[in-house]
Amino acid sequence: MKITYILPEITGGGIATYYKNLITPIVDTGNSVNIVLGDYKSDISNHDFPGNILQITENDYQEGWRKYIGLDIFPNIRHKCALSYACYKKAEKLNSDIIEITDYNLLFYSFLTNKIVPVVIRLAGSSGQLELHEHRDSDHIENILLLGIERYLINEADYIIGLSKLNIDYWNKLLSKKSFLHLPYLNYPNIDATDKKTEKCRGVVVGRLQLWKGAVFLCEFYKKYPSAPKVDWIGGDNYYKDHSKSMLSHLKKQYPDIIDNHINFKGRLSYEETQKAIENADFVLIPSTWDTFNFVITEAMWKEKVVIVSTGAGASELVQNDINGFVYKNNDLNSLMDAFNSYLKKTDHQLSDIAKNAHISIKNLLNNGQLITDRISVYKNLINQPVSKNHEIQFIDNSLQAVSTKEIFKRKLSIREIFQLILNKFSK
Repeated sequence: MKITYILPEITGGGIATYYKNLITPIVDTGNSVNIVLGDYKSDISNHDFPGNILQITENDYQEGWRKYIGLDIFPNIRHKCALSYACYKKAEKLNSDIIEITDYNLLFYSFLTNKIVPVVIRLAGSSGQLELHEHRDSDHIENILLLGIERYLINEADYIIGLSKLNIDYWNKLLSKKSFLHLPYLNYPNIDATDKKTEKCRGVVVGRLQLWKGAVFLCEFYKKYPSAPKVDWIGGDNYYKDHSKSMLSHLKKQYPDIIDNHINFKGRLSYEETQKAIENADFVLIPSTWDTFNFVITEAMWKEKVVIVSTGAGASELVQNDINGFVYKNNDLNSLMDAFNSYLKKTDHQLSDIAKNAHISIKNLLNNGQLITDRISVYKNLINQPVSKNHEIQFIDNSLQAVSTKEIFKRKLSIREIFQLILNKFSK
């Protein structure tokens, strides 16, 4: 098979981790794999990603930007459509049998409005979902439109994959097409099985410093329970509600006794430094109030680390409380303290057993060749079916290219008429 993956990243994040693990055995089984990278700014000269990489250029992007003049009053959506179009033009020349794309950054837009071969959507956390959980102070109308586009177009995928029941349940309430659970295939390096004595006093959080990763929640937690074990937070600073505001600055102002005391912000570290920090930590805390999966959980469990996980994290479904980790109720300060108390009461031997159970569960569930066999089977079945095309969607895409939305204002339509026009295009 000739398989093309349209990805927003090939280094650093959860999407890159997932696809590096997935694509390696797919290539090894004799399939031809191309990756179109929808990011013209990243330097990928030292990447170790499998498959043939084609990176879009700034010229490719600018062509897409000019094409979608009809979205000029919605620059964020126009930007995403331009990236998608640039990827589409790259992929168009590859003669692919099937294409897989994540729902992030609207990269699927051109592939679903102008479908040529079967398209698989992998639910990784859409831009619309991210905006909902960031609680932004601006761009509300544009974000509503973004959610509408996502909801309308993802239904046109030939197959929809989710990694967690949490995320699948979200989309199954919105879409008419069903999403299917496919656990991620993971093949992490072998671990050093030597028992390590824990002091139980210092943990680590890995992730961007942002709202839905639990940054504010954790500050509130330490405000209420200052005696709880402290953590280092590894990850880049992010914005707080608006791109001009720093989350770190906000937290230092609102919680001056917490930051650099109970939560020691280490900033962005290299992959190797981050992995070393996980290995040296007494426990790994995942305080996400929402995410679709979380590969920090699986990495830590593979390394035989004790994890303390919020039910807001998609991968919390892999953690059985008091057996292979500790689970607390999402956004519940008291429940997190209960989880810490359970952790602190355990003997070193008991914690060692929990950590070993964590490794075994991840190895059995996710380091499983059947996951690759199942994915290839999905691809083969889709290739043998007719490609569905929605001509109404193609008409909508053409309309967005034709006339600047600024022209609509010259017609002196009311705000209500303009908004209704937009919703009529993208709502079910």
